[in-house]
Formats: sequence, structure tokens, C-alpha cells
Amino acid sequence: MALNLRVPRDEIVAQSEAKDNVRIVLTIIFVLIIIAAINAVLWERLREAQQRRRRQPAQEEHELQQPTGEPQS
Repeated sequence: MALNLRVPRDEIVAQSEAKDNVRIVLTIIFVLIIIAAINAVLWERLREAQQRRRRQPAQEEHELQQPTGEPQS
């Protein structure tokens, strides 16, 4: 009795398609993680810029209120 070790062609194609699908899903997940990381960095920079913008007018106003040490006429 001979064993049939030959794998049907349809099964090989199905396995190949499944591997391709897994690769596609993993690639999409990887790209989404990269996009999320870039998004987090950009939000942090935006938040810091907004804080600087809020602080800057307050510092300018504080500097205007301080006496400069020059005689006033």
C-alpha cells in the first residue's frame, strides 16, 4: 500500500493565500502603529507650542510692568 504524500494544489494555494493575508494584516497593523506614534509626537509638539504661546504674552506683560532702573521723566 503506497502512501499518497502529495498535497493537493488547492490546499497549497489556500495556504499561500492565508500566509499572504497574514502578512497584509501584520503590515497594516505595523503601519497603524507608526502612524499612531507620529500622531502622538505631533500632538505633544502642538501642546508645547500652545503652552509657549500662552506663556509668551504673560512674560512680555510682566517685563513691561517691571521697572527698568532708568530714571523716568
